[in-house]
Amino acid sequence: RPQCIPNSSRTFVFAYSNDLDPQVITDTFKIFNPRTLANGIYNHVGNVRFDVKQPEEIEYHWSSDFGYSYVLSSWNSSVYAHLPDSKLSYSSSSTGSDILTVIDKFMNNTEAPLCGSTMLILLKRYLNEVDTNYIVARMRQQHVFVHVVSTIKPSGGLHIQTMYNVATKTNGLCFFTDDSDDYWVSEFLAYLVDDPYLIYAVNPRVAGTGTMQLPQMPSHNYMSYNTRITVQDSGLPDRFKMLNLQFDGYRWSNYIYVNETVHFHKGTNFAATDVYLQSGPYNVTFTYDYSGSSYQTLQIRLFSNIPVADWVPYDN
Repeated sequence: RPQCIPNSSRTFVFAYSNDLDPQVITDTFKIFNPRTLANGIYNHVGNVRFDVKQPEEIEYHWSSDFGYSYVLSSWNSSVYAHLPDSKLSYSSSSTGSDILTVIDKFMNNTEAPLCGSTMLILLKRYLNEVDTNYIVARMRQQHVFVHVVSTIKPSGGLHIQTMYNVATKTNGLCFFTDDSDDYWVSEFLAYLVDDPYLIYAVNPRVAGTGTMQLPQMPSHNYMSYNTRITVQDSGLPDRFKMLNLQFDGYRWSNYIYVNETVHFHKGTNFAATDVYLQSGPYNVTFTYDYSGSSYQTLQIRLFSNIPVADWVPYDN
């Protein structure tokens, strides 16, 4: 494959569990189609239904001849032809999700570019696997990352944290939801299609109360950065009290404060906001308060709509 650089052609894959309600799929898809192709960063799109007895292939859509509207129409038809169907589901709740196999298929594909690509994954069934080192290593080679919306009311499987760990290690995000409004949760991920360039990613491990210095935050422009923060790594928060990100630069400072009522979204594990910064770099101080002594690995991500020259380094 060609060298993987930040301005490479990219693919956006919409992957969803067959155990979900079809309405969740159509509502979510309406958010991403047509905005996924609007900014020009993705020139291929794909879709796949997983957690089915007979595994299905990822269907890819692109066209250099017929243009933007043709791709959207093809993508739309394919998704609506492959909505969840209970007759195709696994017969046992002890069967784990096969999403890692789907990711591996994407990494092996020869139809669509890999470098810098995004997979949006709607997860209803947990995985039985814990070890993800192989797939994470492959994804990191091509800077592929996942954004996951995962239920806390699974249809089967064992391990709630497996896909959270994949997202953490590939600079992606994993949102947990109580299923009260999956459409609304997905909308907060859709903003990341509008601002697709990752600027900053750290995964602090926290427990109790404390303060730590995080890696410096680069900022080459005067702008607001779209910010997503997960506050707990397994299900909905039951230990989170507050966190504060302080950005201190040579001429400008700003902060992000989150507690149970500020920027935090009930029924989920994440906070969504933005922060305005002038040209940097910025020293970043992270203060947090959690009850108990159980450690949590958080995901802090800042995005922009301006292309970047370098990939954001991995934090672990």
